[in-house]
Amino acid sequence: MITFLVRLSFDGQSWESLLSRDFFFYAGLFAMCRLIRQRRIREQERFKFTEELTLMHSELEGAHLKLRQAHEELELATEKSLRYAVIEERSRIARDLHDSIGHRTEIRIN
Repeated sequence: MITFLVRLSFDGQSWESLLSRDFFFYAGLFAMCRLIRQRRIREQERFKFTEELTLMHSELEGAHLKLRQAHEELELATEKSLRYAVIEERSRIARDLHDSIGHRTEIRIN
C-alpha cells in the first residue's frame, strides 16, 4: 500500500493506471507463488510415492524369495513322491510276479 501511495505522489500518473499496473504485478506475483507452491507439493508427493514404491518393491522381493523357496521345496517333494510311487509300483509288480511264479511252481511240482 505504501508503494502505491509513493508511486501515486511521485509518478504523476492517474491512480487508475497505477492500480492496473500494480494489479497485474501482484496478480503475476500471486500466480508465480502459486506455481512454486504447486511444484513443491508435486515434488513432495513424488518423493512420498517414491518411498512407498521402494517399500513395496522390497516387500515384493521378500515375497518373491519366499515363493521361490516354496517352489523349490514343492519340486523336491514332487520328486520324492514320484520316487516313492516308482518304488511302490516296482514292489507291487515284484509281489505279483512272486505270487504268480510261486503258484505255478507249486502246481508243477504236484
